[in-house]
Amino acid sequence: LSEINIVESNSSMIDCNGVRACWDNTMNVESSAMTSITCREENACKESTIVLTHNDIASIECFETSSCDSMTVHIENVSNVSISCHQPNACDNLQIYSDSDQVDLYMLNPNHNVQITVPNEFKVDRLHCDEDAYINVDGDTYLNIYTSVEAVEQEVV
Repeated sequence: LSEINIVESNSSMIDCNGVRACWDNTMNVESSAMTSITCREENACKESTIVLTHNDIASIECFETSSCDSMTVHIENVSNVSISCHQPNACDNLQIYSDSDQVDLYMLNPNHNVQITVPNEFKVDRLHCDEDAYINVDGDTYLNIYTSVEAVEQEVV
């Protein structure tokens, strides 16, 4: 267990390039113009905690299976955030807590038990999935992302 702290930087890059390179780490990035966190190998950022505070742009990239498994991300006062999960199960059990609805989530392959908490509602245009994707909301499985969102919107109304 270790901690990485970056404060007041124009460009912050954390490259977890190796199996378990940043496993169970805490990464704090505060007051950065641009932040990039890359988890390149299996288990590279597994069980890590990322705290982004007062950043302009932030991206988290999870490239391999289980590279971001059980990761927790806290987002506070960040203008533009994107989290990308490139391989199957790269982001299983991912938990995201944001004080803004402005979080883009790219699920390019199947991932399970991904949870996102935003202050108002997570908008469908912020979820970018493979065309065959589906989501499971409160235990009900839907055919694809579009019917899933329609069903949730009908329940809310």
